[in-house]
Amino acid sequence: MFIRKKQHLKTVLLTVVLVFTVFPESAYAAAWGSGEIGSVFDILKDMTNIYIRIAYGMMVLVFVFGTVKSGLGAQAAKTFGLPKKVSAEIANFLLGAAVFVFGILSYPIAERIINLLTGSAGTQGVTGLHLDL
Repeated sequence: MFIRKKQHLKTVLLTVVLVFTVFPESAYAAAWGSGEIGSVFDILKDMTNIYIRIAYGMMVLVFVFGTVKSGLGAQAAKTFGLPKKVSAEIANFLLGAAVFVFGILSYPIAERIINLLTGSAGTQGVTGLHLDL
């Protein structure tokens, strides 16, 4: 079975090398600048916007539920006189806050990478990612 996969991989690799050597680079440049590629990048940009909005929404919900859970757990532990449990709940809250802040701060990095990839394709119509939170 491994030999069949190896032969298949060899055939695919040979085909890719052949395609890259046969077609001139100008054909690639013309294809990248075409409207169809621009529309594909526009669709991918919109899908990325939707994914990031969903991910940020989920992150906010998880943070809120985690904060409420930690608060209620700390209050119950204080009521029943469990000081170690109170410390654990406070540590959980601080860890959740750190992850939340790191997640919020990661957006500009993701935006820069997506805009760099979108802009490097040579498409004029696609402006890149910009999320209004």
